Amino acid sequence: MMFVYNLILNLLILIIIPFLPFVLLFGKKFRRGFLQRLGFMDKETLNGIKGKNIIWFHAASVGETQALIPVINEFMNINDSVHVVITTTSINGRNKMKEIMKDRALYVCLLPLDLNFIIGPFIKKINPKMAVVVETELWPNLMDRLYAMKIPSALINGRISQKSYSFYRFFKRFFSAVIEKFTVLMMQSEKMVVRLRMMGVRRDKMIMIRNTKYSAGGETETQKKIAIPKSENRKIVVAGSIRKGEEYTVIKGFKKSLLGKACLIIAPRHLDRVEIAEQILDAENMTHVRWTEVQNYKAVLFYDAIVVNTIGELQYIYKSGDYAIIGGGFKPFGGHNPMEAALNSLPVIMGRNMFNFEDTSQRFVKAGGAFMIDDSPEQLAEKLNFLYDNPDKAMDMGKKGKEAIEAFKGTAATTALIINEILLENLNNKAEINGR
Repeated sequence: MMFVYNLILNLLILIIIPFLPFVLLFGKKFRRGFLQRLGFMDKETLNGIKGKNIIWFHAASVGETQALIPVINEFMNINDSVHVVITTTSINGRNKMKEIMKDRALYVCLLPLDLNFIIGPFIKKINPKMAVVVETELWPNLMDRLYAMKIPSALINGRISQKSYSFYRFFKRFFSAVIEKFTVLMMQSEKMVVRLRMMGVRRDKMIMIRNTKYSAGGETETQKKIAIPKSENRKIVVAGSIRKGEEYTVIKGFKKSLLGKACLIIAPRHLDRVEIAEQILDAENMTHVRWTEVQNYKAVLFYDAIVVNTIGELQYIYKSGDYAIIGGGFKPFGGHNPMEAALNSLPVIMGRNMFNFEDTSQRFVKAGGAFMIDDSPEQLAEKLNFLYDNPDKAMDMGKKGKEAIEAFKGTAATTALIINEILLENLNNKAEINGR
């Protein structure tokens, strides 16, 4: 099966190569990090890595890095003899990890393409003693090379969405073989364990450990800096990770309910949608300003809406909110994680297409900390009015959502301990072999 996979990939590369110069010339997005995608490292980095005991952590994007950060911190608290290399799939994820892990990571870069002639040499360059992958980053050649080189690997925060599950089951034989190459699979819930079992993955490889993303506590400097004053008479509605086509539902629903009573802070998932959100606000005759133009956080309350045009600050903005709207679920994008909002005791409103976070979203709805609605401005307006007219119930919803988070406390420490045990076992086994 790996032969067929690589044959298809290599044929695609041959088709793409003639167009590559034009893509690189006109596509700024593709030029950024292109050499890292090919597995290139500068000599200084290679010399810095050579001869060191490396543990390799990989996450897809910004959301997954938040699950990884507390695990890395806990791991380094119990094992400071190993150096950390981090890869991400997205540029934003890489930039975030560079900023947050600058004092702890030896090297942070983009994950090279999953081509056998690129990912194999990259693994040999960093020569990790163990690899740790977050959530559903299943790269066949990466796992095949790790397995062939006898490098132990762990999947943490493992999850398979309903949509991905249908796809994986269609190619069950191939993907079950890829997943079986992990040394251990730390799954988020029993439902995820069952899905892997249905794909033929052995149960003895799996451990159920809840999401590590909210294991870490404490207030950051950025969180202290972003402090919008609370007001009894003017609430703040934070609409986070709003996807393409959802802007109208959010803005119209807000206007029908809380215009004049609250300020809407809307954060598009992708920055190229900022202008679209502004155009809709203009069409609705709502006063608005961009987040980067806010000079004084007290002034936020004087606008109908604030459009967030930065990345990485939403988690801190939630702290100043009263109610949260989570995007990605009104249209069939799979939703986004509501836990950041719940962590700050905000009652949550989200759409019904939360298939990428079905366990988490259902947990909050069942606990009484969230509403799930259709892609309807009218339904959104109804729920916002309910929260505004019933402050005690809104507070109770926020409290119940926060309580649901408590179940995740300590999971990063447990995950780090398991990773360390596997790593130490591997190092000891190699030492025994070398000593014979």
